[in-house]
Amino acid sequence: MNNITIQDVAMAAGVSKTTVSRFLNGKYQYMSEETRNKIEQVIAELEYVPSKQARSLKSKQGYLIGLIVADIGNVYTMYLIKAVQDALSDTKYQLVVMSTDNSLEKETHALKELAGQDIAGLILQPVGRADSPYEILTTLQVPVVLIDRYLETVPLPSVVTDNFTVTRRLGQQIAAAGYDKLVHVTHPLCGQTVRQHRYDAMMLTAFEAKMELKLIESPIGRGITPEEIRQEINGRTMFFGANGNVLQELVTACKKGEIRYPEEIGLTGFDDWFWADLLTPTVTSIHQQPAEIGRQSLEYLLAAINGEAFAGRLEIAASIFQGKSI
Repeated sequence: MNNITIQDVAMAAGVSKTTVSRFLNGKYQYMSEETRNKIEQVIAELEYVPSKQARSLKSKQGYLIGLIVADIGNVYTMYLIKAVQDALSDTKYQLVVMSTDNSLEKETHALKELAGQDIAGLILQPVGRADSPYEILTTLQVPVVLIDRYLETVPLPSVVTDNFTVTRRLGQQIAAAGYDKLVHVTHPLCGQTVRQHRYDAMMLTAFEAKMELKLIESPIGRGITPEEIRQEINGRTMFFGANGNVLQELVTACKKGEIRYPEEIGLTGFDDWFWADLLTPTVTSIHQQPAEIGRQSLEYLLAAINGEAFAGRLEIAASIFQGKSI
């Protein structure tokens, strides 16, 4: 009786079990001709015959799409997940979602876990710096698309908001309203592309308009106090929340400290939850398109799975809701 296993084949061929599995299921994308020939030769020499049960299981696993997000507790992230799930509804694929809690260690673990499940492709919202090497992504033998963020060191397709462009548009509106100072409140920049692009846009706008610019990097979950807001007021001062959580923290601090906008300060930012138009007064804010970002990311991934490569970065235009806070 032949007791040769897929692990034996992988060891003899000098490849991973996942690579052998993909060969057995006819999934040759990202597999060189040399590797295919080597696996075929080893299978013949060892007389390896995969069981019908194993082949059936692997076939099902091959219809899994992995989605790794930075923070599943973030409302905006939930919009992205729903968009990908909705777009998958009329396909043969199923979605596996993992959250990294903005931890590089957890992200690496999630990547290894999904690689071991023989996924067909991966959508990743990276938590690392734009210049991080991300060597593990170069070892995955499946297509990968980055969502919401991109990396400078790995040539992978990405689908993101037009962060610099839309933030600059809002900055120019602030400058035209005659503000003397702009306070940019954000989670720590840490080289993350989204946060950095939004700050770069405001920095350029402040320079051109000769506005004073103050950067406040607020740790995730810490929030901002009414006292911190008051001590930054110098002439006509605008506060910009660089994401939905930060804008919510600014609104909360204003309510708690009885700081009136737009009478005492200007207030604006990214409204990732689509609630700023429900406030009184309403808050001028940037609205992203998570549904379109999620749908387009999956479209590119499915195309890559079918051998149609896409390179570069696709920017989805955001809009500006005109409230009464400027």
